Amino acid sequence: MSINRGNQFITEVIIRGFVYELWELTDREPHSLGTMNGESGTLWVKQIGEGPFKDLEGEDEWIPWLDKSANRDCWEIHIMDGNSIKYKWSDYSITKHTTASISLNNNVIYEINGHNFDFCYNEARNKIYQLKELLYTFDVNLKNIEKESGRKIFYKSMPAIIDTIYIQGEMYIKADYTEVDKDTWWNEMIEPWYDNYDIENLDECKYSNGIKVDILSKDIYWNRNDRLIKLNKIQRNTNAKGIT
Repeated sequence: MSINRGNQFITEVIIRGFVYELWELTDREPHSLGTMNGESGTLWVKQIGEGPFKDLEGEDEWIPWLDKSANRDCWEIHIMDGNSIKYKWSDYSITKHTTASISLNNNVIYEINGHNFDFCYNEARNKIYQLKELLYTFDVNLKNIEKESGRKIFYKSMPAIIDTIYIQGEMYIKADYTEVDKDTWWNEMIEPWYDNYDIENLDECKYSNGIKVDILSKDIYWNRNDRLIKLNKIQRNTNAKGIT
């Protein structure tokens, strides 16, 4: 079946581990499951790649979809206890650790490290709540995270650009000096409690013009408006001159 221009691709969904495309098809009769359950009946899924319905063709390859009974987004927590061994000063030591990974539609998007199962489990539940806020409130494309490269954000009120996002839940951001000078940008990064070691690391970041931050950091403002940068610059210049 060819795709009419009036039809709309919505997202990819996971059904029993296989990837399907969710479409709104307006050029065909709504399916009865939808009309009987108070939905439009225009949502259909089509399997892509290998899977149980790979041999279906034509009209039969489209399967009716109900939002009421299905998950568009499937979250998963995988937690594993482990042990590490280290040899130092002519002696061995063994220590325990626990790792947890959070997946969205079969793709790992965040990782947590700890020393016991309960901590990692509770942290994972809390992180999923925050990740959902990124996905649904701030429109961060966690399903195709590489597409966020180049996005303009604020970090600690300074303009920045996302360079790379890693599966561990960290991302590398670049300072944006378009409307802010370099020293002002990096001075904003120095916390009052930083020691000499922290400042040396920050100097290295300044040299490379980038810094690694947690994707869930409260210092990130995702919806950046460049007009605000100019207004903030005017305010800083005004305060510097002592004008009120």
